[in-house]
Amino acid sequence: MTRLMMVKRTINFSINFLEKKLNSRELKSRPWKYFIEVSLSCNLRCITCGHHRSRFSGSMSDDVFEHIKPILNFAKVVHEVGYGEPFLAPIFFNILKYIKQLGAYVDIYTNGMLLSQRVSEQLVTLGLDQITFSIDGGSKETFESIRIGGDYSKIISNIGKLHQVKVNRRSHKPFLRANFVGMRRNIEELPQLIENADQFGIKEVVLSDMFPPNGELAQESLFYYRDLADSVIERCKSIAKEHRINFISPSVFCDPALATKGNMALNAAKSKPEGSERGHSPHPRRGDAPKSKGAKDAQLKNPYPCYEPWQTLYITHDGNVRPCCVINESFGSLLHETISEIWNNEKYRLLRESVNTPSPVFEGCRRMPFAKKGSFLREGRIVHLAAVRSKQWPVSYDKEDTKIHGRILLRNGEMGRA
Repeated sequence: MTRLMMVKRTINFSINFLEKKLNSRELKSRPWKYFIEVSLSCNLRCITCGHHRSRFSGSMSDDVFEHIKPILNFAKVVHEVGYGEPFLAPIFFNILKYIKQLGAYVDIYTNGMLLSQRVSEQLVTLGLDQITFSIDGGSKETFESIRIGGDYSKIISNIGKLHQVKVNRRSHKPFLRANFVGMRRNIEELPQLIENADQFGIKEVVLSDMFPPNGELAQESLFYYRDLADSVIERCKSIAKEHRINFISPSVFCDPALATKGNMALNAAKSKPEGSERGHSPHPRRGDAPKSKGAKDAQLKNPYPCYEPWQTLYITHDGNVRPCCVINESFGSLLHETISEIWNNEKYRLLRESVNTPSPVFEGCRRMPFAKKGSFLREGRIVHLAAVRSKQWPVSYDKEDTKIHGRILLRNGEMGRA
């Protein structure tokens, strides 16, 4: 990356920051965070995912990526992942190599089944910054009942091989993380995963809230088992500290009725599952709700604004553009339109105008937890993206501000150096 490109990228980022703060509808800056869906196909049929009952597939072609290249000059962060398994895409390593030559921070999510010795060596050679493994269980039995088609022993072995390649080459990249989608059947195994994580090089474990794809699974949402979840989270924090693992838990457990479409899911969410907690509060018990002078003030200003419409592009495998991963409709196609035409079109302007209001126009925004009254951050915990040029040691949080020692972080969509 040339010095001139670095200067242009910095100027674009600064203008973008100001435009976000001014709530501009039409932007002069360009997006700096990208999701590139290299693959829509997946080799597993996880019960928490749309792939469980559907058979959609596809991979990004060289022609589509050629249309993407010109807009990546302003990229600071690229998530080379979408709704599929990235290692199934033949073009995956070509894209990774190109983006790393631009100097951007790149991370991926994977189920780990295709992480061979050769793949591990290529990831380290090309300088992938971060890799997150989806591990929804602390035992083989639970894991394989959720991630259908997965082999727990093979995945753990593959992660260990990647860690060994890093050790042999004395490389601190990629940073290894595990993502654990929590539900009733697996939450009590999370401490076991954290306890064993360091043995195969994982330094960060994230507990994610489940967005159930159907009413049956909605019954297992941790929204209904928050006493149990809170107890497990406290144990996990203690174990993580002991093993020097960074542990991140959800800001709030979302009511499945808010997150899931369809009458079946809504009906399931209205009646609590048998054996769940009684008399639960609509708010998380830990931490106070943000204070306001009244309902009117609360409606005028969203305490947790979404900045994705100002800074992010989600590009599907066939070149369509979305603002983020929760809005499913296309805002344009890079195969037929320029980024200038898409970035400030009528849909984008309408999204920026409405996303942080009490009544967002787009359905995906309305289903997000923080778009609903009564959903608040738990303990003021920071939701962050791992760092550009991050240091490879456990990090600690400062609840009074956004410091994560030695790392770059994102809080409410903003980037700054600790």
